[in-house]
Amino acid sequence: MLEPTAFVDELQAAGVQVVSLGMRPGRLNLRGIWRFFSYLRQFRPDVIHAHMFHASILARVARFTTGIPAVCTIHSEIECSHRKNSASPLREWVYRLTDAAASRTTAVSERVRQRYVDKKIVPAHRIEVIDNGVDTERFCLNADQRHRTRTRLEWHGSFVWLAVGRMAIAKDYPNLIEAFRRVHLELPASRLAIAGDGPLWPQIQELLACHGLQSAVSLLGLRSDISQLMNACDAFVMSSSWEGAQLALLEAAACARPLVATEVGVAPLIVIPGKTGILVPPRCPADLSKAMGQLMNFPASQLEQMGLMARREVVERFALGSVHRRYQNLYEGMLTAS
Repeated sequence: MLEPTAFVDELQAAGVQVVSLGMRPGRLNLRGIWRFFSYLRQFRPDVIHAHMFHASILARVARFTTGIPAVCTIHSEIECSHRKNSASPLREWVYRLTDAAASRTTAVSERVRQRYVDKKIVPAHRIEVIDNGVDTERFCLNADQRHRTRTRLEWHGSFVWLAVGRMAIAKDYPNLIEAFRRVHLELPASRLAIAGDGPLWPQIQELLACHGLQSAVSLLGLRSDISQLMNACDAFVMSSSWEGAQLALLEAAACARPLVATEVGVAPLIVIPGKTGILVPPRCPADLSKAMGQLMNFPASQLEQMGLMARREVVERFALGSVHRRYQNLYEGMLTAS
């Protein structure tokens, strides 16, 4: 819907055509909607698969007007990036009102599904869980990659925490920065790297300057080398206030990293306390900093075992093959029914 900022080259190399509707955030763009329907007339897809709120509503309108089956995927317990710590009643009312126009709705975790059922936004029989999938061959433990990346980024001699995700309210980076500030006071050899971009970038920079953490925290921006970064870090941290099934957490686990994460979204399925990492409540920097410090004090052999167990959990539950098969079955079932 917007101008793409990532993955265009990878998609085109895989033979996937990328078409942008040229819309702008936060604005109703009739020209973009016209482009969408013009493209549907040209391409005539068998299925429209939409992700997140705005695309899902557009797909439902398209299904109502063209009859093309539409799958809508909900990615988070709260699909709203501009309201602090709360859902958007208007968005949820629109979801509820237009639910019948979707052929099928999927959720990326059971917690996401349950919330939308409990709120009576989607009937239980019309929504199913299909997990995010991880390419466990691309995201895997690689000692050579770890050494090269740590050398390139000058990370040797430090315990490096990595966080990955868009700089938006849901990720709660202020919580992470406050927690890391406390950790860094006690353990000066610690460093934090954040990969991602977004509207809160200036606020994050201001927080780092306020706490004097510019030399200890690296803002890496958008990256195409996430698997290398995950191998290079010593542990992965997620500070989100809410989530669905954060793919970066699963990818870090696939790279055999020990994990510290807030108890949201899919995290409780992967972060098994004492075995693969440590879970903490959201919006609590004191608990987050305590968990980070505790994990840093574990012996290297224990961290290694935690990482290997995290990878086993991902391989068993979130490998791409099973996710592909479930979506293929969903598409084929809808096409047969239509």
